[in-house]
Amino acid sequence: MSTPSPTVGGGTTAPPANTGGPTGAPTGAPTGAPTTTAATGGGIKADDIPVGGGTIFKDQNFVITQPTAGIFMAFDATCQHMGCQVTNVRAGKINCLCHGSQYNIADGSVARGPSQGPLPAKKVTVFGDTLTVA
Repeated sequence: MSTPSPTVGGGTTAPPANTGGPTGAPTGAPTGAPTTTAATGGGIKADDIPVGGGTIFKDQNFVITQPTAGIFMAFDATCQHMGCQVTNVRAGKINCLCHGSQYNIADGSVARGPSQGPLPAKKVTVFGDTLTVA
């Protein structure tokens, strides 16, 4: 049994993934129905978060990104411009379609305004192939 890898600085390096094959999990959907959700207490499957992209969890109001393989970041999904919920994750950016703000998936910083502030970071913890966000 492996020891959990705690989060440091908002993200973490995950242990090697199980290479048993596809799980049928969403791959890059702008909003997703993860295999399990934080709301169920079961965590989120790491395979549900595409490398170079992310998944928005509307009901929990956060987005998890995986800028590079095994590095997971989480942010509040509320756009810092006018309070809309971010809409999708594409081409390395977290996008808010209300007024066009974009945020970088690696650190939540503003890539394009009108937002003046970054998305607030949340803590991601990796236990095996499961992620939890606090």
